[in-house]
Amino acid sequence: MKRAFTKLISVALAFLFMFVPIMNLKAEASSLPPEKGNLFIHKYYMEDISKAGLPNDGKETVVPDKAVPLSNISFKLYKVTPENGRYPEGKSVVVDATALTVTDEDVTYKLAEAVEVKTDDTGLATAKDLAQGVYVVVEQPAEPVTIDGKEINLSPVEPFVTHVPMTNPEGNGWLTDVHVYPKNEGLVAEKVGGTSLSNQIGDIMSYRINTKVPNGVYDANEAVNAKIKYGINDTLDAALTLQQDTVKVYLTDELTGKTTEDKLLVAGVDYNLVSNPSFTVDFTDVGRKKLSDSKYVAITFDAKVNEKILSKKDVTTVDNTAVVDFTNKNGDNITTETPAVTIHTSTVQIEKISARDSSKLAGATFQIASSEANAKAGKFLKKDKDGNVLDVGATGYDEAGEWAEITDAQGVASFKGVKDYTSVLNEQGKEEQITYLSYWIVETKAPAGYHLLDAPVQVTFNEETSAGENPMYTVKTQIKNSKKGLLPKTGSMTAIVLSISGIIVLGVGVMLNIIFSKKKHA
Repeated sequence: MKRAFTKLISVALAFLFMFVPIMNLKAEASSLPPEKGNLFIHKYYMEDISKAGLPNDGKETVVPDKAVPLSNISFKLYKVTPENGRYPEGKSVVVDATALTVTDEDVTYKLAEAVEVKTDDTGLATAKDLAQGVYVVVEQPAEPVTIDGKEINLSPVEPFVTHVPMTNPEGNGWLTDVHVYPKNEGLVAEKVGGTSLSNQIGDIMSYRINTKVPNGVYDANEAVNAKIKYGINDTLDAALTLQQDTVKVYLTDELTGKTTEDKLLVAGVDYNLVSNPSFTVDFTDVGRKKLSDSKYVAITFDAKVNEKILSKKDVTTVDNTAVVDFTNKNGDNITTETPAVTIHTSTVQIEKISARDSSKLAGATFQIASSEANAKAGKFLKKDKDGNVLDVGATGYDEAGEWAEITDAQGVASFKGVKDYTSVLNEQGKEEQITYLSYWIVETKAPAGYHLLDAPVQVTFNEETSAGENPMYTVKTQIKNSKKGLLPKTGSMTAIVLSISGIIVLGVGVMLNIIFSKKKHA
């Protein structure tokens, strides 16, 4: 019995050992990747991708609530040839699409011809039946997109590396369907005014440019970093004179965040300032390194409104924009222009006519004051040698020349270059607390044969002159003049006749007085 049991155990062990190699072979076979896989690229936009959550692990996941799907975005997929059994890990990927190479950590790999896919309306691009291997995915530059009413220039994500199929998160199998979620940040930039949009010639206008720092603005690899460029250019209209000493560059925590001295960047170290007469802020390697640790950058500066604004036709307005220019490590150049900040100056227009027949009166001279008291005291607005408008109390007022306008053949005289209101701008650059201004006009010389005005004439700007879709920023007033009375001239026939008549009347009176006197005494 014992011998039979031992024999049975021996047979069982032999059977077990005979199938163990087979079982091992099956386990090894199951650890090998499938020959093909599918890549699903989910493309969406977020203003701040730091809020997108942790990186994906190849499985399908839920996108953040504020993510906006992007359609019609193209991707090129390049299959990588290993170099001595090594593949790129995606730490510092630079793709040369012409040479069909990719460099990562100073190792260059050959690439196969690209497969191109494009996102649909849901932001999904699908590449099916890809041969097993390692792929470099390169997003292609796209046209600007409109999100929440704003036109946004998309900054392509940096090229990334993915395996298809991919080892599952547990490390014990394969994902045939690989899902990746490259997120776009737009090249976000805006420009806002810092002072009232209504200006008189000589006023200082403050501006602020806000922009989000793009991903990939700096790379620790010196050779790669040398290919990256980032700058902000502001092309000023000829009617604006840059006050160069006022240009300052700050790091901020939000797009419209506060600017503080501890976040102030240094000219000549963190950036180079080029101005003539517009200006460009070109960030240096040192500056871009600081930017890479921040989210936003702000530039503030002042510009003086000069008399060239008067050369504008019909409406004296000036638009000002800034352009953000970014070239990433792969040579993709992306630019975006801010919406314009529009400032203006205004006009007081006088029409001089005769009170008798409404004929146009040329040759009337007027001056203008900012208050009735100033008008009555003869304290009028003046202009200095540069055409700047100065009011009582302003620096240089006493030395400035008088500002007088004379009516032309059409009876028109215009005071151009005054402000029509005061206001306060909020953080978004929107005007609040608007107060419309009044001016007082005084006639200092009347046309020949007419009386001077006996009091200042008040004119006031309002919503009709200065608001709405197409404001003209001009207030008009019509002033009537009366002719002088017709007094007799010395030596004229009229005077002679009157004199003789007076003598005759006087003589007749004397004679009648004598006759009546004699009769009384008779």
